[in-house]
Amino acid sequence: MSETLRSYLSPIDTQWLKPGEEPAMAAHLITPRRFYTHHGLYVGMGRVIHYAGPAGGFRNATVAEATLDEFSRGQPVGMRVGSVACFAREEIILRARARLGERRYHILRNNCEHFCEWCLRGSSRSPQVECLVKRSGCQPMLHGIHALRACFAAPPPSFG
Repeated sequence: MSETLRSYLSPIDTQWLKPGEEPAMAAHLITPRRFYTHHGLYVGMGRVIHYAGPAGGFRNATVAEATLDEFSRGQPVGMRVGSVACFAREEIILRARARLGERRYHILRNNCEHFCEWCLRGSSRSPQVECLVKRSGCQPMLHGIHALRACFAAPPPSFG
């Protein structure tokens, strides 16, 4: 993956894992997807809890536990570093497990990054969405598919 693409997909410092390397417990993991970065929390034993959408469809998106391989889909995996969690690792994992089975996915208000930020810091936010909204000129008060369409209508960044 090019450094330009990697920095766009992971605006916060990221430590990319080597093949076979195990992440730290309660690590905020990221992996690139075609048009976004997917987020999850490492819970040990090769398992990740994440919001399993949009791959499962927006209406079927569920907080689920998966293997690291299922989470990454063969893409590189990184750990976000440089930001401080507000809870102990055990509490972060308990917070993630408490939401297993949740089906309240919303691409702008409750996505995989919102989930991780809430588990780690108690604040449901998505810097990725905030960046997209700011870059595209979308108004933050817009909701639903209309805001999504407007955001994606903006020209894509150049990774040249």
